[in-house]
Amino acid sequence: MKKTLNEIPDYNLSTWMTDLGIKLDKLKLHQLTLPSTHNAGMDKKGMGGPAEGWLTCQNDTFPFQIAQGARVFDLRVNARVYNGTLYGFDFFHGPFSSNRSVLGLIKDCNAFFKNDYNSKKHELIILQFQEFKNFRPSDYERLLTQLTQGFSGTGSSTKIVPRAASDLTIGDIRSQYAGHNIIIASDKFGSHSDVWNDITHEWIGYDIPSEQELDIFIDQKTREYSKSNLWSLQVVRYKILYGAMDISDYIDKKFEPDAQALINSNIINVDFIENSSIVPYCIRASLYKAGQLIDKDPPSQPTVHDELWHRGWSTYFITFNASIDNFGVDHYLYSLNDGEKIKVNSQHTPRQQLEFEVREGQEYELKLYAVDLAGNCSTPLVKALKGIDPPTGSDKPLPPDIVYSKRDGKYACSMLIKHSIYNADHYIFEIYAEKDIVDGKPVGEPILWNIASRWALGVMFTNLPNYDACWITAHAVNSFGLTSDYAIKRIDAYHPRVTPPSPPSNLTTSYNSVTQQLTVNFDGGGMNLTHTLTIKTDTEKTYKSFYSGNAISVSLSLDFTLTLFAVNQDGNPSTSITYTGSTKETSSHAATPINGQTVLRQELTTGVTTWKGSHNIVKYKIHLYDSKDVQGGESGVDGKIIGLPLREEFYSGSELTYTFNNLIPLKKYHVFVWGINAYGTVGERAYNSNYTYLHGDPAWDQEYPTVPSNLLSRYRYREGVLNVFWNASLDNRGISHYEVIINNQLYKVLDPPVLGAFQLTVSLAKDINYQVHVYAVDTSGNRSRTAAYYGDTSNKDTLSYRPTKESIGFTYAQLGIATFTWEFIHTSEIINLIIGEPGATTKQHVRVSGTTTKASVPNLVPRKEYIIELYGTNSYGVAGESTTKQFFMPTT
Repeated sequence: MKKTLNEIPDYNLSTWMTDLGIKLDKLKLHQLTLPSTHNAGMDKKGMGGPAEGWLTCQNDTFPFQIAQGARVFDLRVNARVYNGTLYGFDFFHGPFSSNRSVLGLIKDCNAFFKNDYNSKKHELIILQFQEFKNFRPSDYERLLTQLTQGFSGTGSSTKIVPRAASDLTIGDIRSQYAGHNIIIASDKFGSHSDVWNDITHEWIGYDIPSEQELDIFIDQKTREYSKSNLWSLQVVRYKILYGAMDISDYIDKKFEPDAQALINSNIINVDFIENSSIVPYCIRASLYKAGQLIDKDPPSQPTVHDELWHRGWSTYFITFNASIDNFGVDHYLYSLNDGEKIKVNSQHTPRQQLEFEVREGQEYELKLYAVDLAGNCSTPLVKALKGIDPPTGSDKPLPPDIVYSKRDGKYACSMLIKHSIYNADHYIFEIYAEKDIVDGKPVGEPILWNIASRWALGVMFTNLPNYDACWITAHAVNSFGLTSDYAIKRIDAYHPRVTPPSPPSNLTTSYNSVTQQLTVNFDGGGMNLTHTLTIKTDTEKTYKSFYSGNAISVSLSLDFTLTLFAVNQDGNPSTSITYTGSTKETSSHAATPINGQTVLRQELTTGVTTWKGSHNIVKYKIHLYDSKDVQGGESGVDGKIIGLPLREEFYSGSELTYTFNNLIPLKKYHVFVWGINAYGTVGERAYNSNYTYLHGDPAWDQEYPTVPSNLLSRYRYREGVLNVFWNASLDNRGISHYEVIINNQLYKVLDPPVLGAFQLTVSLAKDINYQVHVYAVDTSGNRSRTAAYYGDTSNKDTLSYRPTKESIGFTYAQLGIATFTWEFIHTSEIINLIIGEPGATTKQHVRVSGTTTKASVPNLVPRKEYIIELYGTNSYGVAGESTTKQFFMPTT
C-alpha cells in the first residue's frame, strides 16, 4: 500500500457507520473491512460454571458487542427439540448451549435501534448463521419466520435489508432501504427475498494451530483484495485444557493499520473483541478503501521489460514492468488493434507477463493500461507485436550439438539437439544414405529433409524408405543464408525380431452394472507393442489395439473369459493370458442405502422429498404412507412400516427429489425411498436421523400457500402506469399478504381482493423491459412459490373502440380447474371472466391477455352450478358488452 490516512474523522464505536456517513457511501459491503465476534452467542455472562473457559468466546452480551463496534455476529444455532416438540433456538459451542437465544438476540437488536434511532440509522448488523445443530428440515423455516417477524413485525424498531440490496453500495442501501438495518446470511433458508447468500468462511481447519501456522494461513487468504462477495476470516486460537485464547496482542500486530492482511480482509472474526484494537483498525481500513474509490490520480504507464516471439509456438511473449499508483493498481486492460479491452488482474509483483497468439507474418498493435481501484487509467503502453524473428547477425552460425539419436522401429528415427541461437535463424535436418556421407560431409542428395525454426529442439522422421542404416544431419542457417557446419549421427539399420515379446500380466476387471461396462486393466506394453483382447460369453468378440483401462460393453448376469496377448511391430505374438469372471450380481453391485432424506409439506396438497445416495442405483422406489401405517414415526425417526403404501412411484432422474401432488390437506403422511440396482434388487431405505414425516398439522404449519394464479400485467402507455393482476392463493391457515417485486422494487399488498382477484397499479418508465414476481405469505410467514411475468413498456395501447362481444365455450375440467374458450375479442387489452354461484355476492375474477382466446379457472367445486360472465376491456378502461353462460362443474 502506497498511501496512508492523514486524518481520521471523529466517531463513536457504537455508531461508527452512522458517524462516518457519506465517507463510506461508495463502498459495497464486501469491500468494507468489518469487525466480527466469533461465536457471538457464547459469552461469559451467558455461560457460567466449569464449562465457561472452553466454550465461551466473548466476554459480554450482544448489546455490549454492538456497543464495542462489532457489525457481524458469527452465530451457531441449536434447535431445542424434546420428544419431537420444538421449544426454541439457542446458541451452542461443542456439546453445550448458552443462555442466549435467537429471540433474545432479536430483542437486543431492536432495543439498540429503538433508543435514539436517528443516531444509529445507518448501522448495519449482519447475522452470519454459520452452523446449525439438531435441526429438522422444517426448523429452518420456523427459525426464518422467527427472524422475519421479529425484525419486520409489530414492535420491531428496524427491518431486514432484503437480498435485492446485496449488490448495492452503502449509500444506495441507505437511500433505497431507509429503516432497514439487519442482514440475514445463510444457505439453509433457500432462495428467500429476505436472506442474503451464505458468507464464505475461511478457517484454518483445526482449533490449536501455532501462531506461525495461523500467520501463514492469514497471509494466504489475504494475498489479494478483489473478491466479489462477502467473506469472513476466522482469527482464533485455543488452548488444549482451557479453550479460546486471548490473542489480542497478535491481532494488533498482524492487522496493524495499513497492513495487507487488514486492507485485503472483508470480515475479521475474533474472540474477546474489546481486548484488541481490531474495531478501530477495521474502521481505518474501510476509510482507506473508501479513499481509493474517490482517488483521481492515475497510475504510471507500464513499460516493456522484455519481449520475444517464438515461431514454433506462434506466440509472442511480453514482460512489462508494473505500474505505480498512490493506492495501488487493481488490474490492467489491454487491446489489440483497438479492439475489445481485456481485463488482466494485477499480480502485485514487480513484473507481469502477457502472451498472445501471433502467427508468422501477422502484426498487431498492443495497448496496455494500468487501472487503479477508483477506475483511473494510465496512459497506454503502445507496442507492435510482429510475427517475425528478428534478423540474425551476418557471421557464420554455429552448428547444433546432437545430444540424442535413435532408430524408432522399422521406419522412424529421432534426434534431439542442444543449440545456441547465436546467428541461427532456422535449422535444416536431412536423412542421407550411408554412401552419400564421406568424411563427415554430404556428397549426394538427401533422401528426406525437414526445416524447423530457431527454437526447435529436434526432429522425428516417420517415413524412412527401408530398414537400412542411414545418416541424420543438422545444420543452422542465418538470416543472410549462410550455413553452419554439419552435425552428423549414424542411425543403425533395423533388424526384424523373431522372438516374441513378453506377455502382459496382472489382468483384472471391474464391472459397472449401471452402465453395463467392463473395464479391463493389465500391466505390460511399451514402444511398438499392441495388444489383442478376446472376450467369450455366449458369443465371441475380438478387440485389436486394445489398451489397459479400456471398457467394453457386457450384458448383465453373464460368465465371460478374457484372452489377452501382445504383438510387436514385426507381428510376433506373445503367449496369452486369460481371466475368467462374471457379470452376475455380487455384493459390490448392491444399491447404496438412502441417506440424508428430508421431506417438506410445500402446500396444502403437495409435498416434496429429497435424498442422497446414487451408487449402483438405476431407479428409485418411493412410497407414500398414511401415518397410521408407520409405527413410531412421529418422533423424528423413521419408524416401522406396518401397512401398505397409498402410492408407489418410480423415479430414474438425477435430481434426487420427488414431489407428491393431490395430497389431502392437513393429512399426515410418511415418505420412504429405496434404491434399486440394475439387477432389480432393492436396497435399504434411510433410518435413524433421517426425517420422513410429512406434517399436515395447522399448528405446525409447514405448508406453503399455493402459488398466485393467473398473473397478468398490462402497461398503459398513455398514463405511464403498469397494472398487475392475480388471483388469490390458498393456505391451511390463511394468507397474511402478497409481496410483488417489479424490477427489484418490493410492494406489499394487504388489501382484500375485489371479486376474488388482486390488483396493483404502479408508475413505470416508458420503453423499458420489466419483470414481475408475486408470492403469497401466510400468517406463519411461509412463502409460496413465485409467479413470474415478463414484459416491456412499449406502446401496446388498444384503440378506443368498445371491445366486441363473443360467446363462451367449455372445453374440459381437471382437478377443480375448468378451461373456457371464446372467439377473438377485438380492441381488448384484458379479457375478464367473472365466475360465481347463482345469486352469490362473492365471485371470482380472472383476467387474461386481450389477445388470448382461452382461460383456466381454478378452485371450482364438482357438481356445483356457476354463472360465467365474459367481456373485454380496452386500454381506456371501456368495457365491452358481456356474455353469460350457465355452467355445471363436472366430477373429475
